[in-house]
Amino acid sequence: MTAPKVSVTFIVFTLIACSSISKAADPNSFPICRWTGEQSYPAVSGSYVVWQDYRSGYYNIFHNDPDNTGNVDGIGIDIRTKHQKFPAISGTRVVWEDFRTGTNSPNIYYCDLSSGSPTALNFIIGEQTYPAISGTNIVWQDVYSDAGDIYCNGNPAGICVRSGEQSYPAISGNMVVWQEIISGTDKDVYRYLLPSGPRTSVCSLVGSIQEKPAISGNYVVWQDNRNGDSDIYGRDIYGQEFEICKYAGREQINPAISDDIVVWEDYRNGLNNADIYGYRISTKEVFAICRSSGHQKNPAIDCNFVVWEDYRNGNADIYGAYIPEPAPLPVITVLDPNGGESLPAGSKHWIRWKNSGSISRVKIEDSNDNGLTFSVIDANVANNDNGESVYLWTIPADVNSEQCRIRISDKSAPDINDTSNNVFTIFQCDQSLTADLSGDCKVDFTDFALFSGQWLTCGNPHDQNWCP
Repeated sequence: MTAPKVSVTFIVFTLIACSSISKAADPNSFPICRWTGEQSYPAVSGSYVVWQDYRSGYYNIFHNDPDNTGNVDGIGIDIRTKHQKFPAISGTRVVWEDFRTGTNSPNIYYCDLSSGSPTALNFIIGEQTYPAISGTNIVWQDVYSDAGDIYCNGNPAGICVRSGEQSYPAISGNMVVWQEIISGTDKDVYRYLLPSGPRTSVCSLVGSIQEKPAISGNYVVWQDNRNGDSDIYGRDIYGQEFEICKYAGREQINPAISDDIVVWEDYRNGLNNADIYGYRISTKEVFAICRSSGHQKNPAIDCNFVVWEDYRNGNADIYGAYIPEPAPLPVITVLDPNGGESLPAGSKHWIRWKNSGSISRVKIEDSNDNGLTFSVIDANVANNDNGESVYLWTIPADVNSEQCRIRISDKSAPDINDTSNNVFTIFQCDQSLTADLSGDCKVDFTDFALFSGQWLTCGNPHDQNWCP
């Protein structure tokens, strides 16, 4: 039987950094490989996608060819009559677990798609599984002396050799994370900075399971059952833990992360309908990536390129999508008073601001203590999206402070706001200045003009003889 060939267009680009991807964002998924049999457990780096492929009756490692848009079937790296599973990729370097020496004794193999042939990374007695790679650093779970330890190439002593089970390692740069069972059934997430550590807890909660960690830069994410079913949590390893997705009564599992974007397998639409969802850490936004019929499972991501195994056609295929860049958030900029002004208490002053993006109404507040506390001036002011906006402010007559600021915020999104860059002064006019007829807290020609214009004018409307 001849396997069907599916027309696929691969987008070609050279990956230097995430910001270098020039492909326009495409919210629609597209097939990467739809050969007969099963294609599963994809991994991605730049424009390269690798996966385990069952087309020959054994799992072998295949990859796409981003430099040849005519090839839509995938290319086998090293076809064997023994299983090869769970590939990982960084740049053009691919690693996988390989059973060529025995059905129960996988070893880690390595290949550079740009130059080399597959070579064994090690032949240590026991099982080496679940490899991960970042640059030239390769880590894996090693089942030799107990249920599992974490090893790294170039470190024969291992980076975490302890009692219990350490498994599912992931790596970004020099930082390694894994899940660990020390006693009982609790699973925790730990990290280790190459080359010398130390081993440090990322998340350890008694009575719950944290597992399947992934890492990118300083961010670690994992699936977590502290709420009963599995949810997705994360942590800045130098900061605080945060919730990514908690959907009551439904599972979110198998997270992956690249820079600011987290993706996972999500069952919110039914136990028989896994979809791919995502989350931007910077905007705290959850969004759907693929909700096609059938399961979408085991996502991987690099920059804004997501791949997964997809069952919309019955068997598992490899699909992908580009996550659109988010629309820029509106920005408000206070123009006046913006610092350094001196304004008389009780006078009127035009507050001015501008914004980019669409904002219909704003809230205006003032502070007399350098922003420690704010009072509302007007909570519902019309905003002009096409230029500067203004508001005539009657300054409270009882204020006397050199620590004043104005804050203007989007009425519907208070996090979008701006405050005067520096403090300004509201001052009480000297009460002895009785000749200040204009109320500007100074005696000048304006006051003299007012005085002259009213010279000998009678102020008693009931008695014109009041003024002789």
